[in-house]
Amino acid sequence: MDEPINRSQVASLRSDFRSRTVVPEERVQPSEELTTDSESGVESAPAPSRRRKQVDTANQFNGPSAPVQFKLPADLIASLKLHSISTNESMSDIVLRCLTSPELIEKAWISTRKAS
Repeated sequence: MDEPINRSQVASLRSDFRSRTVVPEERVQPSEELTTDSESGVESAPAPSRRRKQVDTANQFNGPSAPVQFKLPADLIASLKLHSISTNESMSDIVLRCLTSPELIEKAWISTRKAS
């Protein structure tokens, strides 16, 4: 059932490939269709972008609040605390708002200056 494999064809192709030289004119050239379309000034219309509408989904989630625990980077937690203090809003409210809208939490830090 097993037919012998003719390896001589593969060996000759391999040697032809290794011994070939590439002349700059043989490199990939644009097809005539591409050059004639661009030279004639005919350009295809850009594809319509498929952007999703930025929707506030906070209204979809109206169940009671439940405790949950996540592991977050320490600097993100610190930024959440600082944003919470500056906006007089709970960290939970900030996280809920950012999870249900395109809004992002920016990094925040306390800048201190030494009085000289």
